[in-house]
Order: sequence, then C-alpha cells, then structure tokens
Amino acid sequence: MKKNLLCFVTALSLLFLPQLNLAQKNAVNHNTSQTTAVAPDLLTTDCYALFSASGEITNVNNTTVFGDIGTNLGTTTGFDPLNVTGEIHLSPDVSTGICASDVNTVYNDLNAMPYDTQLANPTLFGNEMILNAQVYLLNAATILTGNLYLDAQGNSDAVFIFHITGAFSTVINAQVILTNGAQAKNIFWKVVGAVDIAANTDFVGTIVSKDGAISLGNASTLEGRALTTNGAINTNSTTVTMTPGCSNVTTAVSEKTVTKNQVSVFYPNAGNTSLVVTLKDVSNDYPTGLKLYNTIGKLVLSKLLSNQITVIQTDFPAGVYFYHLTRSNEKIQSGKLILN
Repeated sequence: MKKNLLCFVTALSLLFLPQLNLAQKNAVNHNTSQTTAVAPDLLTTDCYALFSASGEITNVNNTTVFGDIGTNLGTTTGFDPLNVTGEIHLSPDVSTGICASDVNTVYNDLNAMPYDTQLANPTLFGNEMILNAQVYLLNAATILTGNLYLDAQGNSDAVFIFHITGAFSTVINAQVILTNGAQAKNIFWKVVGAVDIAANTDFVGTIVSKDGAISLGNASTLEGRALTTNGAINTNSTTVTMTPGCSNVTTAVSEKTVTKNQVSVFYPNAGNTSLVVTLKDVSNDYPTGLKLYNTIGKLVLSKLLSNQITVIQTDFPAGVYFYHLTRSNEKIQSGKLILN
C-alpha cells in the first residue's frame, strides 16, 4: 500500500513539474498599460558610447566602438582610431564639459521615476526570466545570470527601466534578449555603484551609473551606452554600438553643419543631395581616402579624393554620420557630420 501511494505521489509530481517551471519562467508578467516607464532625454550623452564625467577611460586589446568616447576629468587611452567611428576625446574639451552636466541630468531624471514592480532575489536576476515593459526595482546588489528576455509585446516604443540600488554584474555568457519588438534604445539601467559586464556577455541598453566604475569584459558586446557620473571605464576586446538618437543633439560641438579643422572642410548642401569636401593638402601620389558611416556603424560611402575640392553626390537620410580620412593607410582626421 505504501509503495503504491509513493508511486502515485511521484507521478503527480512529474505531471505538474513542467507547469511549475513554466510558471516560474513567466512569473513576472505585467499590464504595460499601467507602467510609469518613460524614456529620458539623453541630451548630449546621446552621441557618446562611452563617457565618464570624472574618471580614466582605458582599453586593452581590439575594441570596436560606434560612437564618441570621452571623459571630462582624466584621459582616454588605448583605443585604435581605426576601430572607432566617432570622436575619441583624448582629454576634456567643450563637448565633454557639456556631457558631464548632462549625464548627471539623465541620472536624476531616471532616479525620479517611480518603480512599478520590485523584483525579489536580485542575486538571481535573469535565469530565463521574461519581463514586460515596466520600471523595475532591484533593491540590492544585482547579478545577471543566464538569459533575460525583454518582451515588448508588439510595441516598438515600449520602455524598460531598471533601478539597481547597488553594484551590478553579470556572469560569463549572460544575455539580454529582446523579443516582440523591444528595442535597445528604449532600455535603461540606472545603477548606484559599479558595473561589471563579464566576458562573452551580450548586453543591451543604456547604462547610467552613479559614482561607479564600469568594466566591459573580454569579447562582451553592448548595444547602448556606458555612462558614469564618477568612475573609470575599462574595456577589453569589446564591441560597443550606441543606439540611434545622436542626430537630436544640439551642442556647441555637434550642432554645426560645417566641420572645420587643419586637414579638410565639409559642406553639406541645404538639400542634402551633395557633400562638398575641401582638402587643404592634396597629393596625386597619396590620395586621401574618405569613409562615411551611419550611427550603427554601417559603411555608406568610400571614396578616394585627389582634388582640392570634391563634390560627392549623396542621397542619405538626415542624421548624424561619422567620417574617417586616411592617407597612406594612416588616419589623418575623423569626426561627425550632421546632414539635414
């Protein structure tokens, strides 16, 4: 009798176990119509993939960055200019000064948003969890393990905001996976403390740290930004791709439609159908190479320039573009162009 009862209980356990696991996986499932999540205005931080208001920015090995890199107190070292489509601010300048103020504004805007849902067990964050668009609170140091699914439920404007009141880290091979229309530009991580993205992690969203260092580990990827109000930023064979939005920025540096410096001058025309490039130094033996990238790092133009003035016919969408000028396989100038 006892043996038969034990078999019966075991059978019931096996019958309902898959359902219990599924329930756990979908345990956090909310009505997004009630969410308070609103994407903050990123201001000038929109054009930076990596930025610290106060702290060194260093890189080792082969890191690729689509967007600007800079700090307003310290230096930026170790990045190969050929692997950076934006501008590398080697030391503080006008742009980093404005951005230092803006990163604090962005943090404060995120911090002012009330949370919709508090997630229990921050050290067990991830683990096949599925989340809908909300403002979430993780009220302790948080560790992302395994896969985290962000489900926009068919709404491409759905916003996900995470308040993390402590250090934030990931384990090796962790992933943030976007589903059903979720977009990286609508995901924000407000962290009070250090951020450590481990090796081989695929991470998504804009990280805004309060007084914390940020580390992006070997072979990790970040589709978004890594910003801190105070702390060093370290990268190692990382790929960082800032999300679209840079064209909305208006600062003393980026609002100009004419870019001038010692090597060349660019003049986009009013109709955005041609680009006039004036070189101050030309050589028939060593022509200048021009490459133009859009904000997601796609090469949209490659051309050799051998004349002092070159008119290039274009039909690009309005927005921000990043250019590289090279001569004899060496980069001689890079920067941003805003085409209206």
